[in-house]
Amino acid sequence: MYPKYPFLILDKFRFSIFSKIRDIYLSSSFYNQKISKIIEKNLVYKPNPNIVDCIIKFNKKKN
Repeated sequence: MYPKYPFLILDKFRFSIFSKIRDIYLSSSFYNQKISKIIEKNLVYKPNPNIVDCIIKFNKKKN
């Protein structure tokens, strides 16, 4: 007797395998080292004066 939906059975099997692999990866030390690296860099925002001109009036002269 053949299963009625063989592709569904294969899909469930594939999902369970990938789920187990993902669980193992997320609990590994390799993953923890990968996400724990923080690079200290400052973010500096320098807007275009033409865009900001409609909101804020500023001096265009350089000192």
